[in-house]
Amino acid sequence: MIQFAVLMGFVLAALSPMLNGWFGQRTSLVLALFPAGLAAWLVLQAPEVIENGSLLLEWQWVPSLGISLTFLLDGLSLLFGLLITVMGACVLVYAGGYLKDHPDLARFHIALVAFMVSMLGLVLADGLLTLFVFGN
Repeated sequence: MIQFAVLMGFVLAALSPMLNGWFGQRTSLVLALFPAGLAAWLVLQAPEVIENGSLLLEWQWVPSLGISLTFLLDGLSLLFGLLITVMGACVLVYAGGYLKDHPDLARFHIALVAFMVSMLGLVLADGLLTLFVFGN
């Protein structure tokens, strides 16, 4: 779930100008649903992380070559993941009101959502390949 959601965050960032055309000034609120949903998912994973100590999530990227993206959700990454997603949702909501008439609001949405997803990927990265993907 989190692997797909983190990677789809980049798609959402790329689609944010189109969403701005559809939703206008409410685009920030619509985009804020993404990090809010991720935060809710992280909260739901907290009991399993507390019980087992960590949760390893692996996505086979290129199975024939044995290349996979691995995410580790432990106590510290859960804390930082919640911090990133909750603050990302709050900044999106605030920016929607503060910058509502600014001509570059759509560009701001691209940068903010991509930055938030990159930070979340870095916090959850377990393998070197995963760290490399989100670190660039």
